[in-house]
Amino acid sequence: MVDRSGAAQGLSETIAAFGEEYLDASMPDILAITENPATNPFVRDGYLLLFIYLPIVLRERFVNFLARTVSPLLLSLSDENEIVRSTALRAGQQLINMYVTQARTTLLPQLQKALFNENWRIRHASVQLIGDYLFNISVETINKAILQNLGRQSRDEIFSGLYLCRQDVALVVRQAASHVWKVVVPNTPRVVRDIMSTLFTMLLKCLASSSQERQQTAARCLGEVVRKMGERLLSNILPVLKENLETEHVEQRVGVAEALNEVLQNCSRESVATLAGEIMVILNKCLTDSSASVRNSAAPPFNLLMQIIGPSALDEIVHPMVNKFLETSDADTLDALCTIVHENSRAFLPPILPKLTKQPVNAYGLCRIAASSGSETLNRYLPQFLRPLLSSRVKKEDFDEFLSNCQICLTAITDEQTMLSAVSQLVAEAGNNNVIGIALLRKWVENSELLFDEGIVDEILPAAIGFYSNGTPEIVEEAIATVEAIIRQTEQGQSIDYLPLIKKSLEDIASNIGENVIIPGFNKPEGFAAFLPVIKDALFNGTNAQKEQAIAICELFTRLASSSGISKHATFITGPLIRLCNDRFLTEARKSALQTFKTLFEKVPTFVKIFVPQIQTELFKLLQVENLGSMKNLFAATLCHALCNHVKSETVFNDLLQFLLVSEDAKILETGFLAVTAVIVIKKRDYSPETLQKASEVASAHLKSSNLTLAGCAAALESAINGEN
Repeated sequence: MVDRSGAAQGLSETIAAFGEEYLDASMPDILAITENPATNPFVRDGYLLLFIYLPIVLRERFVNFLARTVSPLLLSLSDENEIVRSTALRAGQQLINMYVTQARTTLLPQLQKALFNENWRIRHASVQLIGDYLFNISVETINKAILQNLGRQSRDEIFSGLYLCRQDVALVVRQAASHVWKVVVPNTPRVVRDIMSTLFTMLLKCLASSSQERQQTAARCLGEVVRKMGERLLSNILPVLKENLETEHVEQRVGVAEALNEVLQNCSRESVATLAGEIMVILNKCLTDSSASVRNSAAPPFNLLMQIIGPSALDEIVHPMVNKFLETSDADTLDALCTIVHENSRAFLPPILPKLTKQPVNAYGLCRIAASSGSETLNRYLPQFLRPLLSSRVKKEDFDEFLSNCQICLTAITDEQTMLSAVSQLVAEAGNNNVIGIALLRKWVENSELLFDEGIVDEILPAAIGFYSNGTPEIVEEAIATVEAIIRQTEQGQSIDYLPLIKKSLEDIASNIGENVIIPGFNKPEGFAAFLPVIKDALFNGTNAQKEQAIAICELFTRLASSSGISKHATFITGPLIRLCNDRFLTEARKSALQTFKTLFEKVPTFVKIFVPQIQTELFKLLQVENLGSMKNLFAATLCHALCNHVKSETVFNDLLQFLLVSEDAKILETGFLAVTAVIVIKKRDYSPETLQKASEVASAHLKSSNLTLAGCAAALESAINGEN
């Protein structure tokens, strides 16, 4: 250290001896080395020592370099190496001691700026150096000397910076600033009143800063000012705040709102109540500011004011804002209302709700405010929000926009019970033929993941399917779209879990309507298309239980659907059912499969005809290996359709007769005779006499059977062949 100091002193003498031209040429290199963080700390320390000795040697000739030395000095003051920091501080003190007159314009402005640096070490060193400067320019009457040397504006700026640093988040900065303040300021209250305007400008900038440390420092400083001198200074503070609202700088206006929040937190209720009028004027301007950040910052102080002075804050600010929004639909005004309600929904929402829900309702505004009120308040006032929306009369061309506006409120609900309550209310409205109810359900499903996460869609899906039987076409369309949205947005592989819900819902519909009644939801292909991904997944990848449920759903669909509703899906349904109807693990679903085939033959025979050979083959197999029992009539009717629609109808009919001719199983014969009888009734005129004779021979062989049921079936067949009743 001693060697470096001696070398620096010697180099300084050498540079001085070479003259100013050499100094001008060398100075950029010296500054570059001291500013480069990558340079070895001991090398930087050595070069920083030049800033101590060069001024001694050069005297007035070094003045031209003063401003350029501040940047490397400040950078070195924040260095991690203590030796570098110590040398930089000594150099700064040397420059101030030797050039106190010139420091006002060269060093002081940069030191003032450094008071707000994010690095606490730089702030600490800046306070020390400013203190050294102030000590140097003052003799006995400190404040007067400082004022004479610096001028009013510069004095106010320096004192304001020091006053702020007294509340710095770093302890060493606070201690250094407090020490300097005590030495140079004889009467704190008087000086604070003198610098109030400048101090508040700094406070506002710090409060609006992106630096959290600066915000904390400013908040603590403002809190101290108001606590110590609130009643005396509040009347002086408010005009300063009001004046700063006129600036074009958003950050400064944000600072006004933040400052007002600190003022209200630290002032007595009596002081606030006395000046409530002026405070409300400032708050009103903040809340209606064009910047969202200003409006957001104004909500907390407005909430505090409301707690202090009561309903008059509502009358003076909130109600006029509501009226303005309802008249103009101004977006900034709505945003301010949302911010206020979000801050304290319990206090601010109930008084304005009657105006917002009065017809004609501004759906967007009501739902934005509802969404801002928070889950708890939304739960409490949900019926008041939804009732006017559901009662709205919306033009067809405005319907989609209306739904999008309402969706804002619904997607804001996060509580499970509130969601269930909303679903119940919407379903009830749809049940009263209000299309808005089911349309909002659809929109909600399309835009909310939470409905799926909380399992609420398990309540919506059956309700939506239930509306397939509604008589209003618009409701049916929305119901189909809701089902489709639920299944489409469910995670891949999870939608198969909806099978029991779909099956139960369709069973409920079937049990509540008469026989052969077509429901509107299945009058178009889109109705069943909504379920298609689930049915397909179950039939091809599901467990046996899921396959059985899928087959049952297909049977219910074909029973409840019209020909136009089935036609597009006939091919998809028939293919997998042929493959599954003989599955020995799916005996429970066999009746549903047979009923589905039968209904398809009855409603859309053209679309099934391509599968007839395969169906006939599978039915023949089934006849040979299974005891059909209670299903024999259904099986016979289905087989009859297959044989009648076969391209080679007479040939396959003869195959069946040949099988029955050699069969000895009474159950098979009974079922076979029922099918043959049904075919004869339909195709008797199309078949050759030989075929009819063969059928008669089969029947005659069992007319005298000891099995009375079989004998009865044989007699019915003989009667059909002979044309008897």
